[in-house]
Amino acid sequence: MKTKRVTFHGVTYDFPRDHIDAAVIPPEGRLYVRLAPPDGNYHLVLDEWSDRPSYQGPDVPRISRLNDVRFQKFEITHTPSGPVVCTDRQPHFNCGVQIEDGPVKWSALFDKKFLKHASNIREDATATIRRYRTHDR
Repeated sequence: MKTKRVTFHGVTYDFPRDHIDAAVIPPEGRLYVRLAPPDGNYHLVLDEWSDRPSYQGPDVPRISRLNDVRFQKFEITHTPSGPVVCTDRQPHFNCGVQIEDGPVKWSALFDKKFLKHASNIREDATATIRRYRTHDR
């Protein structure tokens, strides 16, 4: 299986090329990788700007493509596994959670209709991220 290797904050990942939905890899631009795991009902986003604080304050995670802009309307739902950010401004992948893999912050995006399954999505997405790590192979 062909993979694309990416290192960010000292963590190296091997992404199967057929999982990559979109990618900008330095030096072509700032790091951005959007992955569509074939067995998931979510997308994963590795975004260089995920380390920046959200515009909404320290208790609200910065979710790539949802609340990473200043003026977009969104809502926060608190779940046992952490906050979920949602917006009605896009029809799909309109909710997301932040997942920390050591020093790397990821966004897991999913459709709002799966909001009640956010904890399961977080758990599954975390396991998928760990499988991408090179040391876990």
